[in-house]
Order: sequence, then structure tokens, then C-alpha cells
Amino acid sequence: EEDLRLRWKREDVDGRAVVASEVEQFVREELTPLRRALWQGEEGGLLPLRILDCPVLGNSAFTHGRAATAGDCRIVAVSLAVDRGQLLCQILHEEIHARSDPQIMKESENGNRSTQLGSDGFALHRRLEAHAVEMGQLLLANHGTHWLDAYGAWRKRYGV
Repeated sequence: EEDLRLRWKREDVDGRAVVASEVEQFVREELTPLRRALWQGEEGGLLPLRILDCPVLGNSAFTHGRAATAGDCRIVAVSLAVDRGQLLCQILHEEIHARSDPQIMKESENGNRSTQLGSDGFALHRRLEAHAVEMGQLLLANHGTHWLDAYGAWRKRYGV
């Protein structure tokens, strides 16, 4: 399988990696309609998206992701070394957290969450993850059925 980083990255004049036109086209054609559906009815929810290539988050088969809102922009870091299906699933998953986590956090008695197995906050982390994964399944079932096989593979690799 082709390493998408080679095709999707270019260097700007300062030598910093920037997202190339193929990623922009992929986001515009595939992710943007799903993001619109995700944020439908939520005023101010659909923010511009910036994708950062962070190779340490993955390998050629799978990528983890990290995301944050910075001002009026969503920033998602993933490894671009994966196929488009895995890339879409991980970026979408990170986006779903921005929508789903606040609801779960309101219901939580203790806002302490942790990815450390056995820690006090691990149960909350798993609950947040499970809710986001199920929201993703529903979103794709209603708005992106052609991505359901990729999502199934992503879920299997992710263990949910």
C-alpha cells in the first residue's frame, strides 16, 4: 500500500510540512459532509478543520489521533501513513469527541478521566470512547454508508 505521507505532504518555503491539495480535496469531499451532519443544529459547532501529520501517532496500518479546539479552529493530529478509510475514521472519531464528550462529562460524578489502565479515571475514559464510537457508527449509517466497512475495520483494530 502506498505511503500517503509521500503523496499528501509537500514542503513550504520554510521546510515545514503542510497539508497538500489532495488532503484538502479529501477533507472537502468526504469529511466535510460528515462533519456538517455531525454538527447539524449546533450553533457554532462546525469549525474550520486543520489536520496535522504526526507520524508518531501511527504506522502504515493504524493511526491514533489527538484533537483540540484552538480559538475558532479544530485541530486534529493523526499519522497520514494510513489508508484513507482509516484516516477518515480516526479524524471523524476525534471530531465526534468534541460533540459527544460534553454530554458524558455532565453526567459524570467525577470529571477525572485517564487513559491509564486501572486508574481512577479510566472507566470514564472508556465510557467517553464507547459513546464516541457508537455515535460514529450511527453517523456513518445515516450519512456515509460507503465508509461502514472501513469503520468496521477501524473499530476492530481499535477494539470496540
